Amino acid sequence: MDRQRFTRRAALAAAAGAVVGLSGCGLLDGEPEPDPAQDPLHPLLVETTALVASYDAALASRPSAPLTVIRDTHAEHARALAELIGAPAPSPRPPGAPTPPPGTATLRAAERRAQDSAATACLAAPASRATLLGEIAAARASHGGALR
Repeated sequence: MDRQRFTRRAALAAAAGAVVGLSGCGLLDGEPEPDPAQDPLHPLLVETTALVASYDAALASRPSAPLTVIRDTHAEHARALAELIGAPAPSPRPPGAPTPPPGTATLRAAERRAQDSAATACLAAPASRATLLGEIAAARASHGGALR
C-alpha cells in the first residue's frame, strides 16, 4: 500500500473513531447537557469561590505571603471544580455575595467548615472525582494550621 493511501485510511479511521466517540458521549444525540448547578459538587464550587473572596478581602487589608498562597490554592481548586462539573469559570466573588470580614478567626472558621464539606464530598463522590476532592480536603486541612 502506498503512503498516500495509508495516510488517507488512517485519517478516515481516526475521523470515524472520533464520530463514534462523540456519539457515545451525548454530543450528537440531541440530549441536553446536564445543568452544572444540579451537580452534587456545585455547592463545593460556590463555597470555594466564597473562600477566594474571603482571602481577597483579607489580603486587601493586610497583604501576606501565606494568605496569598492559600488564596491561590482555593482559586485553583475553584477552577478545577468548575471544569469538572462543566460550570463557567468562577468569578472571584459571586454576584450579591457579602464581603466577609477579613479577620484571621473568620478565615480559620471558614477553613474548618470548608474542610468538613470537602471531606464529606470526597467520601460521597464516585471514584472518578475522589482524587480532586481528596486533594482539596487535604489542602484545606493544612490551611487551618497555616492560619494559627
